[in-house]
Parts: sequence; C-alpha cells; structure tokens
Amino acid sequence: YISLTFALKQLIHKIYQNIFCKISCILKTYILFFKFLQDKFINTILLKIININILLIKFFNDKISQNCPILTFPFYY
Repeated sequence: YISLTFALKQLIHKIYQNIFCKISCILKTYILFFKFLQDKFINTILLKIININILLIKFFNDKISQNCPILTFPFYY
C-alpha cells in the first residue's frame, strides 16, 4: 500500500508540475506582450497571477524550473 500511495503521489505531482509549468509559460508570454503595450493595469494583474503561480510551484517542487527554463527568468521588471 505504501508504494502504491507513493506512486500515486508522484503521478499527481507530475500532473500538477506540467499544468503549472504550462500556465507559467503562457502567462510569461502574455506579460511580455502587455509590457510591450505598456499596459500597466493588466501588467500588474498578470504579475500578481504569475507570482501566485510561482509560489504554488515552489510549494510543490523547487526542481520544476529544470523542466520549465522560462521559470528561471526574472519576473520583476
């Protein structure tokens, strides 16, 4: 039972890792786009969303940045 629980946790972890990675990469693309447009209001909202997302990722695993290089980019401008 222990190994089954462990395997299930690993699977869930991988799924979350994938989802958060994709969300962050998409949000990063949008934040660069909005920065280009100099839209401070949307930019601020997106930065907050990204920061919350980063905290969630750190909560799950610090190693996620190895799987999603874009996460290692600076998030504050």
